[in-house]
Amino acid sequence: MINNEKKVQERLKTDILSALRRMYAEDGKLLLRDIGVCERSLMHRFTHYFMELVESSRCKIYEGLHVDGEYNRHGIDPKRLAGNLIFPDVIVHKRGDDSANLCVIEFKKSLTTEGERRSECDFNRDVEKLRVMTISQNDGGEFGYQWGVHVIFLSDGVEMKWFCNGVECGEYEKHVLPKRLPQSRAGWRCHNARTPKR
Repeated sequence: MINNEKKVQERLKTDILSALRRMYAEDGKLLLRDIGVCERSLMHRFTHYFMELVESSRCKIYEGLHVDGEYNRHGIDPKRLAGNLIFPDVIVHKRGDDSANLCVIEFKKSLTTEGERRSECDFNRDVEKLRVMTISQNDGGEFGYQWGVHVIFLSDGVEMKWFCNGVECGEYEKHVLPKRLPQSRAGWRCHNARTPKR
């Protein structure tokens, strides 16, 4: 891996983790097992924070690029993998132009005993999607994303694995991300709100 690629990966990693930290701090309640929100809700919150970060950044790697969630276009055509439509969770790219496909991110909630078979199948599909989408166009890849990231949501943080040139780059790394949960409904009330008379 050349030095410039490593710098791009480190910047992406820093920014992805910053957005995830904010998500865990602001929206930690969504990660509680008893709430059971779907991955799309978590992905939407991440995309919101990541997009804010990228748009406010002066970093050259993001110049002219967009952050999109479930963007299913490949130029003007639908994105397909083995003939099936695909909807990458989050991508950093230039819309309508494959020359600047920077990063594709897939999210998965951690496997649980309930629905584990379906989750494992989805998990494997995400890994294959990241592998195929990061094959360089010089090597016959159709999409040519420079980096792929698989993020697994855990109750106390995330595990992340990177993909580059169609292969996995190392093992899953765990990152602990503390949640800040609201104390109670009363804690959400404006401090000068009037209490109704009885």
